[in-house]
Parts: sequence; structure tokens; C-alpha cells
Amino acid sequence: MKKGLNTLCIFLSVIVIIAFFALEFLLGIERPVNKTMEVENLSEIMEEIDIERLFRDENGKETAMGTRIYHYLDDIGLTRVQVDSVVKDKSFKKIIGNYLGSMFMNGVTGTEVIYPKKSELVNFIHRNYKHFQNVSKFPKDYKQSEIEKIVDENYGNVKYELNELAKDIKFDQIEHIDLIKTIMSTKTILIIGGLILCVVLLIALRKSFHRWLKWISIPTIINGAILIVGGFIGKGIINIFANFNKYEFVLNPIIEDILKNMRLFGILEIILGILALIIYVVIDKATKNSKENKKIIETKEEPEKA
Repeated sequence: MKKGLNTLCIFLSVIVIIAFFALEFLLGIERPVNKTMEVENLSEIMEEIDIERLFRDENGKETAMGTRIYHYLDDIGLTRVQVDSVVKDKSFKKIIGNYLGSMFMNGVTGTEVIYPKKSELVNFIHRNYKHFQNVSKFPKDYKQSEIEKIVDENYGNVKYELNELAKDIKFDQIEHIDLIKTIMSTKTILIIGGLILCVVLLIALRKSFHRWLKWISIPTIINGAILIVGGFIGKGIINIFANFNKYEFVLNPIIEDILKNMRLFGILEIILGILALIIYVVIDKATKNSKENKKIIETKEEPEKA
């Protein structure tokens, strides 16, 4: 009877470990995705992309978005050569990056779209004033108060043009975008709650407060190794199943950041797995020594009682 009950407990423990492994793996995907998709982080990624690819494709052909940008800036007096110089500026990339990043998240989770602050536009103009000083209504020499007034008067036009740009970008048409939505909708607290439940079940099934450390250590280490390997080869696998077409230059940096975070999470899991195994060995050894010492003491005491 006792042997049969022990076999049942081992079988159930294996089931719990499989569930623990699955939850850990899900957490190893969910956290990197959500970390990358934080608007602040996504904005930084967008700042590093080749913004010019928004205006011209890989063959140098002008895109619909490029035509709109060129026409708008041409209307205020900037030449195409000047525009090509302006879009390389870090402050311009930040403005567009924040907008594109938040717009992407708006399509995925409904996050509010971030428009550039007036102060950011003033800073952008200040950094590139050699191009703006010949534009109509702009003073020949830079004057902060006048630039702030111009930005204030035209701020509504800037937001309008950005909204028009959004119509040319259809992130919702990207293949498998629903998968990202599903992953991001998974609540971290529920996954962690499931992992804690698994630990409680292992404590009950193994009838020990420390044996669960041994049971979860190996799956955790394996999980970490899978995430690290996946972080290195994941991009190739994704490219096999997904075709990003004209959005590839935007999505590749996002994917690379997710995979980088996966590798970091994998390293963390391996470290935690090794620590769990070490702690188990130390506690188990101490427990065994304590039992042996108790037996020795009991053995020495028995003759005296006799």
C-alpha cells in the first residue's frame, strides 16, 4: 500500500514538474516580449532604425510616406537634400521613434499614441537651424521666443501630418501580430501564481520542505538553456514562418531586442536552477548528518538504560 502510494506521488510529481516547466518557459517568452514592448524601450529601438527607409525603399524608390514628408517639408521651404540631412538627426529620430513605437503599441494593446512635445520640436529646429533659417516666417538668426511661437502656431499641423503618416503604416497587417497580442495579454502574476502552486504541490507530494528544490532545479536549468539557444537562433526560425515585407527594417530590431532579453532571462534561469540545486544539496546533507548524529546519540544512550 505504502509503495503504491509512493509511486502515485512520484507520478503526480512528474506531472507537476511538466506543468512547472511549461509555465517557466511561458514566463521566459512573456517577460522578454513585454520588456521589449514597453513604450519607452520600444521608442529607443525605433531611434536606432534607419528612418530613411520610411521614405525610400531598399531600391531607393520613394514611398508613399516619403512623398508625404517631402511635400510637407517642401511646402515650408526645405529642399529634398535638406530633408535627407534633417531626418538623420538624433532628435528627429526620437520624435518619429516615440510616435512609431507608441503607434505600434496602440495597435497591439491600445496604448495611447505619443505625440512630440512642443519643447522637443523646438530642440529639433534648434539643432538643425542652418536648414530652417531660410524658411519663410523663420528669423534669419535663431531666436528662442520666436521659434517657440512658430511651433505653438503650427503644432496642430504637426499632429495632423503624423496622423496622416499613420494611415500609410498598417502594422495590424503584419503576419502573426495576434500571437504578440496573445503573449502580451498573458498576466505575469497568473504565471507566477501557477509556479508557486507547483512548488506547494511538490512540497506536499514529496513530504519535504526542501526536496522540491531538486525537482525544479533541472527543469529550470534546461529551460534556461532552451531560452539561450532560442535567443541565438530564434530570428532564423521566425524568418522561416513570417514574412514582414516592407516592415522588416522596423521589426528586425524589435525581434533582436526580444531575443536578447530571452537570452538574459535564460541565463537568469540557469543561475537560479544551479542555486536551487546547491541549496538542496547543502540542506539535504545537513539533514542527513543531523539524523546520523541523532542515531549515534540514541545508540550510545541505549546501553546506559539497560
